[in-house]
Amino acid sequence: MNNNEDQKCELGQSLSNRVDALESGMRAVAAGHVQLVAQMSEITVTLHRQDGLIDENAEQLRKLLAASSETNGIVRDIRDAVTAGRVLRGVASWLAGAIITASAAWLAIKGVFVGKDGV
Repeated sequence: MNNNEDQKCELGQSLSNRVDALESGMRAVAAGHVQLVAQMSEITVTLHRQDGLIDENAEQLRKLLAASSETNGIVRDIRDAVTAGRVLRGVASWLAGAIITASAAWLAIKGVFVGKDGV
């Protein structure tokens, strides 16, 4: 019977060792679960903050696009004014030449028909 008792002790110790190992593993799993829950909570809070930042950035982008559109309109108006100035300068140059030519022709015609004594 001594051999039978030794087997029971070995089985008891073996079973006790297995239970201890299972309990240790379960404690590790439970600790990991607690850590996982904490990490998921942090991620959730971070995502909510990021959503707010994304909304703020989207609003700023809308404002920048509106300002850019307004600036493009102003630049287009300035470009049109500069182009109109160039065209008017060309027209004024042409008109000045025409006026000078007409004046010279008028003086030449007047000088031929009026005479030298001014009558």
